[in-house]
Amino acid sequence: MTINSFTSDELSGTSSGPSHGVMKTRLNEVVTAVNANTGHVDTNVVDVVIAVADAGAGGTTSALIAQANDLDGSAMAKACVFLILASDTLYAGSKDTNANVTFGTAAAGSILASGTGWAIVKTSATGAFACTATNAADEAVYFNAATADGGADALVSGVVVRGCIPDLATWS
Repeated sequence: MTINSFTSDELSGTSSGPSHGVMKTRLNEVVTAVNANTGHVDTNVVDVVIAVADAGAGGTTSALIAQANDLDGSAMAKACVFLILASDTLYAGSKDTNANVTFGTAAAGSILASGTGWAIVKTSATGAFACTATNAADEAVYFNAATADGGADALVSGVVVRGCIPDLATWS
């Protein structure tokens, strides 16, 4: 990896060197070099889009889908491990996991571990995950995703979840 060196004028911001523009260009070179050599900047930080269908008429099972995307909104091109939480309170996450929701067999990706109100999941090679969410209680539940605090099955699949907008599902 070769990155052009900085001159003293570029670093000091004197009038003889266009400091801001040059520094920005140099930083872009660094990010490009890191991406080309390791992929750490773009492929280990994700946003997760999650959706869970409502279950009405006494139904207990709903479809849950999640998609891990890179920071420009494109689907990930690798398997990703993250935590899915079912919460009683909006934005509460793991502080208020639901005592009734369980996660069923995955249709896309896999469930590495789960309990009532949470599941550590691994997506398909395109960042997609799908399973069922079951709840025998008539209630509203918020679903969101977060970084798996218990680790991942392989370092290459571990990601940091930057953001996830919670989705509300209702059982009635």
